[in-house]
Amino acid sequence: MLTFIPLIFFIGSSLLSYWTHGLFVIDQVGNYHRGKFLPFYFFILFAYILYLSIKAEFLSKKAKNYLYQKEYKVIARFSFLPFITALIQITVDHLLIFNLGLTYSIFIVYNYFQQNLISLDLLTKINNREQLDIYLTMKMKDNHQKKIFIYFY
Repeated sequence: MLTFIPLIFFIGSSLLSYWTHGLFVIDQVGNYHRGKFLPFYFFILFAYILYLSIKAEFLSKKAKNYLYQKEYKVIARFSFLPFITALIQITVDHLLIFNLGLTYSIFIVYNYFQQNLISLDLLTKINNREQLDIYLTMKMKDNHQKKIFIYFY
């Protein structure tokens, strides 16, 4: 139920902003201008995302399973790029970059979870044969490069 508070706040403040000019102002010519409460609006929205990130970071330190630690860390780092792009959007007028940062962060998290579905066995949560081949190939290349490096010196 608490996750719907930002959505309700967004819809309510957007509808009321036409009369109160809190988030935006549309002048007589039809030009958009930022409202006086726009930074407060971003703060309300990011309070939930930052809470999620802090909780995920705490859970990553507490988790005993390596896979769960990794998942929590990906979720904890989710809010970094949208936060930076929101700060840029608030400070630079007529630059709409927040949606790009949010979309890219969602893509990173989605890609991570898709990679886990592809590379892990669902029952045992162990890497499959393809991941083993990739790991062994990387290790053999690393050892080969180290031997060449040692050989020349």
